Amino acid sequence: MPGDAKMSMLLKRIHLPIEDDKRMPPSGKPQLTDDELTLLYLWVKNKPKFKQKVIDLPTTDSLRIFAAKVLSPASSTTETYDFSAADEKTIAGLNNNYRIVRTIAKESPALAVNIYNKSVFTPKVLDELSAVKEQVVSLNLNKMPVKDAELKTIASFENLRTLSLNFTNIDGSGLKELTKLKYLKVLSLAGTKVKSEYLKQIAGIKSLTEVVVWNVGLKPDDIKQLRKINNKINFVEGFQDDGKPIRLNMPQIKSKQYVYTKPFELLISHPINGAIIRYTMDGTDPDSVKSPIYKPGIIINSDVTVKARAYKAGWYGSDVNMVNYNKGTYTADTAVIDNNGGGKMLIDKELGSFGPYDGKWVGVPFEMVIHVTFIKPVSLKTIGLGCLRLNAQQILFPGEVEIRGGTDKRKLTFIGKTKPAKPSKEDPDKRSVFEAELNTDRPLSYFEIRVKPVKPQSWFPPQKPANVWVDELFFN
Repeated sequence: MPGDAKMSMLLKRIHLPIEDDKRMPPSGKPQLTDDELTLLYLWVKNKPKFKQKVIDLPTTDSLRIFAAKVLSPASSTTETYDFSAADEKTIAGLNNNYRIVRTIAKESPALAVNIYNKSVFTPKVLDELSAVKEQVVSLNLNKMPVKDAELKTIASFENLRTLSLNFTNIDGSGLKELTKLKYLKVLSLAGTKVKSEYLKQIAGIKSLTEVVVWNVGLKPDDIKQLRKINNKINFVEGFQDDGKPIRLNMPQIKSKQYVYTKPFELLISHPINGAIIRYTMDGTDPDSVKSPIYKPGIIINSDVTVKARAYKAGWYGSDVNMVNYNKGTYTADTAVIDNNGGGKMLIDKELGSFGPYDGKWVGVPFEMVIHVTFIKPVSLKTIGLGCLRLNAQQILFPGEVEIRGGTDKRKLTFIGKTKPAKPSKEDPDKRSVFEAELNTDRPLSYFEIRVKPVKPQSWFPPQKPANVWVDELFFN
């Protein structure tokens, strides 16, 4: 979605938790670096032009800054090295779910290392790289609990060119160890608590061309002093998009019981240290002042839409992450739709996303008749339907939902109905659950649910019918 990062499936997938089945790249595969993630965000937000070149952008443009780092010119990939390649079996043995070791280019002996999952990180993860320490030219330790003591091990990677320590736990007291690295070109320290007096120690490294100190807390005078020591180093104080700070990525809502039978705890987290998560459950978007701050212990025990947003000083608040939770005490054995055939999706406990194109919605431009069977009769008080409204696409909530039931599928009687409010052209896009209360006190096995569309509206294109979209049935 050019220019709309919030609605772009690409950006949604790359920011999902590592354990999510839809995460890209999936667990066990090489993961994107922070620079690559930011590059994609800026690229989408910048309304991509596929024929535009990096050099066409202003030199101060954030997109150009990141593109220059990630999409290196051809000449940089042909750098020659005076060391031999590591054994392929050794490299393969170092790769696992939290560490990726790969060659930077075909036929090159140089290696790039990316390390993930801070919960399993120990100094041993670095010590194990000693077998390839001569070949490592790029090391990414973003968001790992690295301390200054580990910098001594890192300094043993004698051919290191690029080192990323963003959001690690270093304070800079061990940075003097890096003065041993005579080829180090780029050092990234964003989000750390490095003190200016320690930075002066590495400012004397002749090979350094760039040091990222964004969100480190340095004062303008500190930067001036560092530039006086070495005016060849570009001290990057912050990456900006059209003069504005970068937006936080969305909080991760980790509770996956979207259709649940028992109460559960709501789990939300954010990968950036110090980010505050605010949430709502009343349909409104969270704000930075009045909305409650998320704390563990929140129990979900009703139909609810959870919206969460992250905030942190010096960042723009994140986009809103929204999840629907619906209670379904019973699960039908079968569901069949007249005139359509597909009914399994309506009882698979998977909700459709906010838009009809993810394969989880069933939609028709006529009355939808759903036949539901419970092999063992159940005593229900309500039956609910998850429905979608997208006015611009002629997808509206039902005009009426009528329910019949019985113990013999050939002799069903009327037991309940619900009638959503009449549509208006100004109605916002929305997903809602409509519940019909049932007028029966006995266990039933067969139900017929008639979902009737509203009449075409005056704002529709000529001769366009109203469509009804349903993603799940809820039996309580």
